[in-house]
Amino acid sequence: MKLTNEFTVGADVETVWRTLLDMEGVAGCLPGATIEATDEDDTYSGSMRVKIGPMTVAYEGTATLAEVDESAHRAVISLRAREAKGQGTALATITNVVEQTDLGSRVRAETDLH
Repeated sequence: MKLTNEFTVGADVETVWRTLLDMEGVAGCLPGATIEATDEDDTYSGSMRVKIGPMTVAYEGTATLAEVDESAHRAVISLRAREAKGQGTALATITNVVEQTDLGSRVRAETDLH
């Protein structure tokens, strides 16, 4: 499944770019998510609880900054997770691009979720 989201932030591109690369800081903004750095560069382990209607599922896995293009302000994050209590798995690739606009910075996030 492909998900696309776009939003504008009233800040300059460099500030928004640095904030998006702070994986631990971003995870702190997601309810039910925890994340911490591992011994591997640009790789984090974490968990997330997802509630869909009456069902709640907990996942544990890793997030890796797979590609970081400083000049294009483009980052690709690879996520791999397993259901904490069950057989389910989730794979996602998130591509974030930050662009300057008249109102600040536009962030385009494209997620390919399996």
